[in-house]
Amino acid sequence: MLLEYIFLFMGGIMLFVIVAIVLRKKKNCVQPKDYVKKKELLPTGQILMQYNYENRSLRDFKLDYSTKIHSYLYCGNILTYVDDAVNYCFPKFDEEQRACQKACETGKKIDYIKETWASENKEAEQLGSFVHRQIENFLLGKTFQSVFNYHYEGRLFSSRYPISIIPEMNQFATFWAKKSWKPYRSQWIIFDEDIGLVGIVDLLAKNEKNELILCDWTRSCKVGTEISGEYVLQPEPNSTATANICEHLQLSDTPFNRKVLQLNILRVILKKQYHLVVNQMYLVVFHAENETFHELRIPFLEVETASLFYNK
Repeated sequence: MLLEYIFLFMGGIMLFVIVAIVLRKKKNCVQPKDYVKKKELLPTGQILMQYNYENRSLRDFKLDYSTKIHSYLYCGNILTYVDDAVNYCFPKFDEEQRACQKACETGKKIDYIKETWASENKEAEQLGSFVHRQIENFLLGKTFQSVFNYHYEGRLFSSRYPISIIPEMNQFATFWAKKSWKPYRSQWIIFDEDIGLVGIVDLLAKNEKNELILCDWTRSCKVGTEISGEYVLQPEPNSTATANICEHLQLSDTPFNRKVLQLNILRVILKKQYHLVVNQMYLVVFHAENETFHELRIPFLEVETASLFYNK
């Protein structure tokens, strides 16, 4: 009789241990990357990000980012940025030749000219990214910063100074006040694993007709020039040397045409991989040297974009 009690007692302990192990494993179970709870509450601090959260895609969880190579990866494969793919379709800037020409014109040393360009490019890139982040903060109802502290440390010279983006933010506020759009996603990383491309959607919004509008922000002064309040695009080059190098593209090499191609690629990715049909596209220019913003309608390039996707 005593042995039976002992066996029952030991059996109870073993059962308790087994249940505890099962519950522990269940508690530590990691959900797959593409798992999204349908009724999950908004995390604390993300209430203002509701439109980005509500319109999230399962594909958002399938990308990895490598800080070492500054690239996005899908299943371990490095994706090419849409901007880089577009630039590949046009002749590369011959820095050495242009620097030699500039040196002859100005009398400055070639190395100094190259480093000046490097500093200017870094400033434009970092300031542009900063403006994009502040515009998104504006859309999210967050407090945005109005001063960017630029710092460059080069071999020949260094520079450090603050840059106010109040003119750009005022222009954006004026632009947005004239719209009755509802943000759908902002600063959205989208990709097409079939052709290995990844890009950033500055803003995808819905208008009063519930149509999707794709917008891209730029503060570049290379796209065009403001003359007496009107925005004039940079003229197309006359030289055949600046024509595109992709045979299936019928576009001359201008900053605006590069943006046109970039937005059309993003539009096709949204349709192909995310099942979202874009009805209109705009490039909106915000720059401190301009009196106001400039909204440029982007044409649809069905043939050219399809050629890129199927001839890659």
